[in-house]
Amino acid sequence: MARNNAGSSALFRIEGGQTVVPGYLDIGQAGPGLFEMAGGELTVNILRMNPGTTVSPVPPQSEIRMTGGRLWVTNETYYPDTASITSKLTLAGGVFAVPNLRQHHGKLHVLFDGGTLEATKSDASFIRALDAWALTSNGLVVDTAGFTCGTALVLPDAAGEQGRVVKKGAGAFTLNAVNTFTGPVVVEAGTLALGSGGLITLAGGCDIGGGALLNLSARTLDFTLPNGTVSRVDGELRLADGQTLTVASGATLGGTGTVGRVLFSSGAVLARNAAQGTALLHADACEIPAGAVLALTGFSAAELRQGITVVAAASLQVAPAGSVSVTLDGVPQSPVALRVSGGTLTATSYNPGTLIQVN
Repeated sequence: MARNNAGSSALFRIEGGQTVVPGYLDIGQAGPGLFEMAGGELTVNILRMNPGTTVSPVPPQSEIRMTGGRLWVTNETYYPDTASITSKLTLAGGVFAVPNLRQHHGKLHVLFDGGTLEATKSDASFIRALDAWALTSNGLVVDTAGFTCGTALVLPDAAGEQGRVVKKGAGAFTLNAVNTFTGPVVVEAGTLALGSGGLITLAGGCDIGGGALLNLSARTLDFTLPNGTVSRVDGELRLADGQTLTVASGATLGGTGTVGRVLFSSGAVLARNAAQGTALLHADACEIPAGAVLALTGFSAAELRQGITVVAAASLQVAPAGSVSVTLDGVPQSPVALRVSGGTLTATSYNPGTLIQVN
């Protein structure tokens, strides 16, 4: 593509089918090439961008743009393969399966915009040695596909964006840098972990699927779900021993999984949805102070009169009834008694004047 003539350019787009390239796939050389993977499957042994010797003037950058389909590099990637060249990789859709993601002789600029980066082997430095990179609100999506991988790069927001990180697939991905992205952390499957030097702020909250793990225990730190975030833990959010997850005023936490020590601030929301059935959010310890809100969704008024279990914890501290608000589908409910028994919190509405014992 655009190989020998400095004034030439080329566009190569794949939209479907299955193609195997047993040798090299070269994108650009003296002129720029744009390769877009929009659908289908393409398997390549070696992928190169702008291979060859330095040319003058330096051509505009070549680009790989993933918008769909699956591009699988079975051997090596050389992007770019000439020291004077800057190449671009945009992951906006589809699956890009590679042994690792790193620039070669020249410079590589990467925009993580929702396309999936799939590992094909274990590599503690799976993403490394890039000249420029950033995350959009669609995010860096990593599928470890059963392997153990990680990165020591700081993951920043793209300009004007709140970048997010999404972990997919079996296996583990470890963050070994103090990250600056401000969008949510999503763990659909497997493990997303912090290394001993890694850090995330949970600035955009978290969403942890059933059976998945967000492992923050490598850092002996407290963490906060800030105002405006809505978080769900159906898997596990693991903290170091003795550390606390604070749900700040204006933040919401729900789910059916397991967390460590949880402190709800005044104005924070504990969400409970009828669709979860009898499954509860479990905590090692949970404190619900005056001013916190228990938000019940999908239950009937009759069920609330019978009593709805809200949360479970080995150690459970709840402010007196009346100081903690209870809503049913967003409508405030009063009066409601809160009872802690056997490590669970139950909310029960009653008619004024009814004698009810609260433990």
